[in-house]
Amino acid sequence: MKAARHLLILAALGLAMLPAGRARATFAPVLHERIAEDAEEDTQLAFGGPGADAPASSGSGPVRPRSKPRAEGPADPAAKADSAPDATFHPDRDTRRPDVLPYEDPFRPSVAPFKRLTAFDAVDASYTLSVADAKLTPVPLQGSAVDGAREDRFSADIPLDLSPDKPSRIPTPGPSTRIVQARLLRAGAALPFIVVHDSADNWFAVSPTKAKARLILELAVPKDAFGFDFGNPSARDLPRVSALPPSVSKAAAEVAAHIGTSRALSPRENVAKLVAYFRSFADSDETPPTARDIYLDLALAQKGVCRHRSFTFLVTAQALGIPTRMVTNEAHAWVEVHNGTGWKRIDLGGAGRGLMETPESIHEPPPDPFAWPQGATRGEDLLQKGANASGAPPPSSSGAPKPGASAEAATDDKNGKGDDKSGKVAAILGSSTGDAGADERAPSVLNLDVGKTTLERGAPIHVRGGVKSEGEPCARLLVAIVLSDSKSGGRAIVLGSLATDENGIFAGDVSVPSSFPVGDYDLTAQTMGDARCGRGASP
Repeated sequence: MKAARHLLILAALGLAMLPAGRARATFAPVLHERIAEDAEEDTQLAFGGPGADAPASSGSGPVRPRSKPRAEGPADPAAKADSAPDATFHPDRDTRRPDVLPYEDPFRPSVAPFKRLTAFDAVDASYTLSVADAKLTPVPLQGSAVDGAREDRFSADIPLDLSPDKPSRIPTPGPSTRIVQARLLRAGAALPFIVVHDSADNWFAVSPTKAKARLILELAVPKDAFGFDFGNPSARDLPRVSALPPSVSKAAAEVAAHIGTSRALSPRENVAKLVAYFRSFADSDETPPTARDIYLDLALAQKGVCRHRSFTFLVTAQALGIPTRMVTNEAHAWVEVHNGTGWKRIDLGGAGRGLMETPESIHEPPPDPFAWPQGATRGEDLLQKGANASGAPPPSSSGAPKPGASAEAATDDKNGKGDDKSGKVAAILGSSTGDAGADERAPSVLNLDVGKTTLERGAPIHVRGGVKSEGEPCARLLVAIVLSDSKSGGRAIVLGSLATDENGIFAGDVSVPSSFPVGDYDLTAQTMGDARCGRGASP
């Protein structure tokens, strides 16, 4: 018997596996508790329910509900979402680039990583961001059919734990979202509810019933909210921006002068200059020097990741009279600006290294009208890394392969032998060190335990393990679960990717494709490491 986890794939029963103890890692909580999908509830919906085809006008085609829960994991501590209606944002000086981040997206097609969860449109003298007008006003629960020429269609299935005295925050796929149809269901029965929003367009569900329920939505978002030419509005065409506190206004004027922006320029010129400047920020392991206040220190040093860029952009833009919001979720942050006709999303980059899982179908926005500096880390790059970690190209509307695609295909192995599993995983996960021969990092030591002894093909396999280097845990590291041919050293596929928590532990479910041929296989965990921890594979 080999040291690697040895598998026998059977035609009838699926997999026979060496016994192993079952254990789970401790992960950070998510905003919503998962509630199992119920086909009976779906039939209650006049528009077909979450199991119905959802032909999005973005061209992504019919989208089916997820067949299994997504893995959950630790969030970037500095980017945790605040779900309370009176949420605030406090800027920080931790400018290190986040590694692998959890992300939950209820929309079909997915807008990952741009799920719109918490937005801010006001800043006080301490640079704390909040909502300018917290008064909650109703969002109409029914509207006209989606205009495919001007709008993109989304469906959503959102689990909620409702309490009569507490509005429940719900995400939206983009700015200026409107509801086409909505139902709140519990055990097949419709519950009374309303949806309300504040001045930053944060949405909340409110019901007089205390219950765990599912909010089923059909939504429409203007196409140009996702990508647009700013146009050439005058300052008079823009909604009024409230005056900033004097100390903030003075600091913002200094940054604006440094960038070369002013109210003497048109809004179009100012926005173009702001986007170029804040997209040129760089993440850094060294915090910016504490010379002035946190806004000036970040903005003048051009240091920071997505949340620092968005925060400093908001302050500077509002000082120039440009209506701006900062929007965040558990994995990314960006801004929205108003051009006189509507709110528009602008990604400033500074994204992490990847998402724990990549959705199967991704919304395709219009082209980005603003240039990106060389080496920028865009929000959509999170999908690129997440998709590669799954062993598949980035999802698209053209039917990209799903996790379980062969590692040979992912790396264009022309000899067809596929005898270099670590080489395949290198192409899938990427490496921060370039040439393996010049790798001076201490190797990672991995262990892998399998949760069940017998499984059918297509059924989930629970795996758990850990990663250390020089005896210290390797935190927030991408780990690929690789199935390889134990006899010929030939075919190898990446069943999925998991991420370690702060203690170097990974845990989650992967599955063998139902069409995978019978035979003897080995299961290993492999990683390409990060800046500290080197490459490694489980025995």
